[in-house]
Amino acid sequence: MNDKVKIILWKTLIWGMAGIIFGGSFVAFHDILPLYTGEYWYSAIFAAGISGTVTAAYFGAIKEAFLGSVIGLFLAVLFLMYWGAYEIKNPEVFLLTTFICAFFAGRFFPKATILRDKPFAQAISGLLSGLIAGFALSFFHEKLAIEGHYYFFLALVGVSFVGLCYVVVSGLIISQCREWMTNLFSAPIVSATCATAAGWGILLMTNVDPEITQAIDHISDGAMGGFIGGAMGGFALTVLGIKDKNNYHV
Repeated sequence: MNDKVKIILWKTLIWGMAGIIFGGSFVAFHDILPLYTGEYWYSAIFAAGISGTVTAAYFGAIKEAFLGSVIGLFLAVLFLMYWGAYEIKNPEVFLLTTFICAFFAGRFFPKATILRDKPFAQAISGLLSGLIAGFALSFFHEKLAIEGHYYFFLALVGVSFVGLCYVVVSGLIISQCREWMTNLFSAPIVSATCATAAGWGILLMTNVDPEITQAIDHISDGAMGGFIGGAMGGFALTVLGIKDKNNYHV
């Protein structure tokens, strides 16, 4: 197997794995956020923005993201052990506590690691890409309403949009991210964001609210659509010789 084929397979796998994270989380937020906002238009944009942020953090700054996820999972389990069933429609106290704990934990990362990973720039690139893609999806999502496959195609198209935007946005954001900004914000914000996402995911999985349960059931379709969309995007970029300026720290 020559080097070109190996690179193609590697990029296809990496982007496919990123698609699983994005697709699964996007579909979950897509169904749950309307319980708070009441509007699909806002929900699609926020869902894509949050999912894009977390996905970019994992694949561009895995150490910071992993630390946050561990803290989020630990606090969620602790929360459920001592407080039992939790009303997911009012998660503010838990999310704020998790965010603060992970934020302070992220400040202990060495500067050399932070400057190499640029986790803040990675996360901002994912956020902007997600918001742009979510805005586009909010206009023509009804065209994806194919019976029985809506969430699959929603995630597939969504991850394709986000991936395309990320290739364009990330190079600019990462190159313009100043050292003082990286040192001050990078690890704390990325760790805190991933902590809240992971913690809230545990609360979602343990919730018995019918609306929440229905949303959880769609995650597998979103993950599969995201995987295929991401893998196709990674394959196409590599074959066409288009380089995304991201360094993967998986």
